Amino acid sequence: MLITYYDESELLTECVNSLLSGTEIPDEILIYDDCAPRPASDYAPQHPRLRSLRGEENRGAVYGRNLLLNTCTSEYVHYHDADDLFAPTWCASIRRAIAEERPDLIITNCARRGGEIDQARIFRFRQPFDVCATTLVGNTNTLSITFTRELALRNGGYKDVGLTAALDYYFNNSLALLANRTAVIDEPLVIARPRLNSLARGHNRRLSPKHREANLKALDLLAPHVPARYHDLMAEVASSVSSHLYEAGHYESARAGFAQARRYGRAQYRYRGILYRQAARVLGPLTTERLGLIYRSIFPPGLRWRLFQLLRRG
Repeated sequence: MLITYYDESELLTECVNSLLSGTEIPDEILIYDDCAPRPASDYAPQHPRLRSLRGEENRGAVYGRNLLLNTCTSEYVHYHDADDLFAPTWCASIRRAIAEERPDLIITNCARRGGEIDQARIFRFRQPFDVCATTLVGNTNTLSITFTRELALRNGGYKDVGLTAALDYYFNNSLALLANRTAVIDEPLVIARPRLNSLARGHNRRLSPKHREANLKALDLLAPHVPARYHDLMAEVASSVSSHLYEAGHYESARAGFAQARRYGRAQYRYRGILYRQAARVLGPLTTERLGLIYRSIFPPGLRWRLFQLLRRG
């Protein structure tokens, strides 16, 4: 159990307490304090299985997580950010999955708490479950995976590949490509508490353009290692990310992203409505986005809704 801590002192206390108050407790809990202004040792509850490591300078997530990985002695590893929580049965459920299946990788569902965006489950796991498809479409995050230390070391740990965001997306996909056996627990055993105006999310609670641009870069880094059967899915993901970038006004990034999607395969544009899908297949997604921008500028939301209802009726 590895917790990374930067400067969320009260949240760190809540995080560790949620773990220690569970029905079972991990064998080893390591906290990495990335030279935070307020030392983690002042806020982490005392426990014989818990140890804090403090950096002498701020060196970022890649360094901190690799230090934790190389320091821990456990067979299985789980990274957790200090501002997120554990459900009471997290440890017991993970141990049960290990005892029954001996997987390389364990994926759980995740709840989200934070103002108006509370969700009992963030992810939708399709059946039959496909681990690579799941990670490619983004149905995992830092706290929703547990893996063998050997698998992470075989991957080379966290890699410094120039991603300021989407590091976990890149790491999780890399593990999924290497794993031989995966266990899935479709229960919200971990709880994310999103923060506004973070690197991942802007003031409107949506993924920030910077994070989406990093997702595109991560896809390009992964592309040489992804089997051909997933190339159309990669095109779908890249197209969806590019569509969000276009709507956010990042037109150059969107244009590059749609070109990137074409290199991977053939997108079906399932993330948009039927009119968009039909137009994008004929005109291309970029032209369709431009037409959509004109359409939205001419017709107010209420009128667009009435037009949509008329089209649905016939």
